Amino acid sequence: MGFDTLKLFTGFVMLYFGSEFLVRGGVNIALSLRIKKVIIGLTLCAFGTSSPEFVVSFLAGLNKSYDVCLGNVVGSNISNILLVLGVAAIIRPIKIDVQLLKIDFPVFLITIGFFTAVCFLGEITWVTGLIMVIFLLLYLLLLVKNGREGSMGDNTVLGVKKRKIARDLIVAVSGLAVLIVGGDLTLKGALGIADAFNINKLFIGLTIVAVGTSLPELFASSVASFRQHGDISIGNVLGSNIFNICFVIGIVSLFFPITVSKDIIRFDNWYLLAGSVLVSLIAYKRRKIGRKEGVFFLLLYVIFISCVYIRAAS
Repeated sequence: MGFDTLKLFTGFVMLYFGSEFLVRGGVNIALSLRIKKVIIGLTLCAFGTSSPEFVVSFLAGLNKSYDVCLGNVVGSNISNILLVLGVAAIIRPIKIDVQLLKIDFPVFLITIGFFTAVCFLGEITWVTGLIMVIFLLLYLLLLVKNGREGSMGDNTVLGVKKRKIARDLIVAVSGLAVLIVGGDLTLKGALGIADAFNINKLFIGLTIVAVGTSLPELFASSVASFRQHGDISIGNVLGSNIFNICFVIGIVSLFFPITVSKDIIRFDNWYLLAGSVLVSLIAYKRRKIGRKEGVFFLLLYVIFISCVYIRAAS
């Protein structure tokens, strides 16, 4: 058991630093190409901070641990909108960018609604996964099309940027390698603890694994909020949740049909949907997420964890 705990802890550390290197390299490349900050938050930061969920969920799919695979994504998404966004808003109230209200919040809600509906089928097949991936690609194309800020500059500057981009690319690839190893350790540690204590694997996926894989989002959004980059903070959360479903579940289901637990259908998905709608309504009505809303989100997250624990213990 102690060895499994060590695996889990080491895996979390590697997931954090792996995603940090991946995000740092990707963001620097994007900044060199003059991509807007909000676009960085919605794409590269979101992809980088969702990479732990992808690695862990894909490896869980390989091991046919579908409760961990799906629980990780659902739990992580709930963690993002209630825990991550709550902490970020408490640090500093978050102003909502107009572009988020016009494009990204609607895409976010459509994604969550589609995922909730699909889960009622009892299985997420490759057809559903393909639809998710295509939807994500269309969304990214729209973001990239509207996200450039200007020309690259003269040839001398371009040459400097090429060298800088090569260095940042090495950092990003190194981060990805660390992520893969960390994801493997995290999954093995979590499954080992579940077996040792005879704990429901869905509970492990929704709580311990979900929070662990959400640490990059938590740190990224908290730091962004502290540095008064609320656009990156909220963009990271929205983008990460969209990526978690369309990319993580979409890609995994292309390889393995994902069986959906009845507990997820009955409670967890509804909690995710309700939380997503609540955050969106506040954003549209107030155009910001203040400290009071942040405290309320944290309370809702504590309630969710308590309900999941009570269900697992019964």
